[in-house]
Amino acid sequence: MMQVTHEHALVLRVKEKQHEIFCDVCRRMIVGSAYECEQRKCEFSIHRSCFKFPREIEHPFHTQHPLTFLDDDSEKLECSACGRTGWGFIYRCSDSECQFNLDFVCAALRTTTTKDYQISNDQVLLTHPHPLIVCDKNEKYSPVLCSACDLPMQDLIYVCFECKCLLHESCTQNFPEEIEHPFHPQHPLVLFRQAPYRTPTFRCNACRRGSRGFTYNCSQCNFDLDVHCSKLMPITEPDHDHEEHLSHPHPLFHCNKQTNFRFHCNACIEPFDLEDSICVCLQCRNLLHKSCAELPQKIQHPFHPLHPLTLRKTSKRIPCRACRNFTSGFAYGCFSCRFQVHTTCGWPIPPFINSECHPQHPLAFFNIEAQRLFCDSCQKQCTSTTGFFTCVECNFNLHVHCFPKLPPTIKHESHLHPLNLITNSPIKDHPDEEFHCSVCEEKRDISHPTYYYCAECHYIAHVHCVVSEVVHLLEEEWSLACKLGDTKLDTPTNVLKENTTDEMVRDISGSSLIELDDAEIEEVETETEGFRTEVEVEEAKLETLKTELKAQEAKVMMLKTKLKAL
Repeated sequence: MMQVTHEHALVLRVKEKQHEIFCDVCRRMIVGSAYECEQRKCEFSIHRSCFKFPREIEHPFHTQHPLTFLDDDSEKLECSACGRTGWGFIYRCSDSECQFNLDFVCAALRTTTTKDYQISNDQVLLTHPHPLIVCDKNEKYSPVLCSACDLPMQDLIYVCFECKCLLHESCTQNFPEEIEHPFHPQHPLVLFRQAPYRTPTFRCNACRRGSRGFTYNCSQCNFDLDVHCSKLMPITEPDHDHEEHLSHPHPLFHCNKQTNFRFHCNACIEPFDLEDSICVCLQCRNLLHKSCAELPQKIQHPFHPLHPLTLRKTSKRIPCRACRNFTSGFAYGCFSCRFQVHTTCGWPIPPFINSECHPQHPLAFFNIEAQRLFCDSCQKQCTSTTGFFTCVECNFNLHVHCFPKLPPTIKHESHLHPLNLITNSPIKDHPDEEFHCSVCEEKRDISHPTYYYCAECHYIAHVHCVVSEVVHLLEEEWSLACKLGDTKLDTPTNVLKENTTDEMVRDISGSSLIELDDAEIEEVETETEGFRTEVEVEEAKLETLKTELKAQEAKVMMLKTKLKAL
């Protein structure tokens, strides 16, 4: 085994994911402990696992000769397996005539020992024009990205030395060299296994996703489609074909979802179901659910009554005020106040009430996953399975089953008889049986024993399993109380429709939407950079103090040696 050598000393440090530092050996992002150059301006970093490696290996991809580690960054070399190029940190055939190279990631691949792959591999060979070597998942450098679609490979990896590609099984098909596509009818699209630009990356004109994979490209228009979006074909019915949508400001292509289509909706970041149609906006470069394409462009929201909220790309630096999570996708935001709520949290606007348990502000009812919200009564996490009431301004939250004024009796479709509310009285179903809910058949948490119960049938239900009827009765009660001036229920649907072709169109388009977020991000990053500079100054002071301390310790050792000599 040998170690990585570097012109400066390497220091072991812990790196967080947000630093986005990549290993100079395997080219993958560094998270956790890693070695980096002590010289700040050098920016040399490597994984701890990449620090030691064998000088010479024998590999099944090239059985003729051993492969020797080449520690020379003067020449840019191409990996014979994946086709990617780089300087240094590569294994090369000891026979110079072979010109065979493997980077560190491909050198870690091993042919599979799984017997089941042979049937599927025979089928693949019928469509792929070249021989394939089938390898097991690379555990050390996972995830390995497919050369065609640029997505992680979680199962077997197919290696083609003719194409110099690592492929999913679904991507081993013989891609046509040229296609005609409705998304770009002006010119044919030509297949490139690497983007024909100065850098090996491109951005798909359909989904906006950056990729290093295969692209169908029009060189005249700089138009690109990745291999997944190239399979999307518009529905041919006249009422769906390239229509101008009532809410979305641009024309949309309505396409059927393809099998193995791995991308998600750009608005809500949820995957497309097989029965979903995919709305493609080439002007925004977005893939959308039909429901997300129908989102209003501007709304007046009770969570932020001071200003209207505009649909825009999420700023990843600002959390959603409803669920407190950071995410990507679209959000409703107020630019001047740095306020935003995710589309799934902000629309449709949830019902909200004034209640005695939190008289300061209204409580909204949510049925979403909120990892950062905890119930103020039981101190447990608020989840989409239980439902909860929340005050966005105060971050006050209550599970539905922890709400102090639940209806005493409900009638739910899951049972013939009325269900009565029981509290602080855990009921065991039958002797020697576990506690469980009769609706979902999941275990009940006896530490918070609030349920609806039919004594005649011994039928027991979680409050959240019958929440639709609970909320319905609460709405009726609150509506009555509203008339009496006691409690208020409101479900506003204020959609602002003015200026639909002016400022709001620019907000949802690919330009202004991103520019406004970039301005916000630039402001935060400037502030962050200032903090980083301060940290670096303090770390430099700390290093100086450490050096002085070592010098003092050396003097002490010298004095001790002299004393012993005396």
